[in-house]
Amino acid sequence: MNIIDNFLSDDDFELTQHFFLGTDIDWKFNNCIVSSERGIDQYQFIHEFCNVQFPFDSNYSNFIQPLLTKLNARFIFRLKANLRPRTDQIVHSRYHIDMDLNQQTAIFYLNTNDGYTRFKDPSIPDVQSIANRLVTFDGSLQHCGTSCTDQNVRVLLNINYIPSGNFNVNF
Repeated sequence: MNIIDNFLSDDDFELTQHFFLGTDIDWKFNNCIVSSERGIDQYQFIHEFCNVQFPFDSNYSNFIQPLLTKLNARFIFRLKANLRPRTDQIVHSRYHIDMDLNQQTAIFYLNTNDGYTRFKDPSIPDVQSIANRLVTFDGSLQHCGTSCTDQNVRVLLNINYIPSGNFNVNF
């Protein structure tokens, strides 16, 4: 696992954050967070930019390109934004892996709040949601996300990718 604070320059981050926390992005209601897990507070809003089934939506590339350039990904399986509304108490999603494609997972936090990413392995510390923080980890690590209680929303980008230089891809 690798945590990088202040991942983007201040200018790039401000542009990206303004877009994702503004009114120009189309959020879609997702009535579950992991698989088919449904219930009170187990929902979020998403915007999927690309996945292995459809190509990248270039209309948003100027808001995402600085992140992707710095991430230096060789191949992107999926890139999506998650917006989880505030809850009265921290609510965890179920532990999961995003994909099973021998990929890396990156989470880029767009706002600071009391939510976090937790790993099923108790020896791995929680990663707090801090604006402009990037965490990368082996995509086979089971993890979960949470809601937040101190902001209206918790917003992040979730990227599943193959890093440049990693040519041992098993499908």
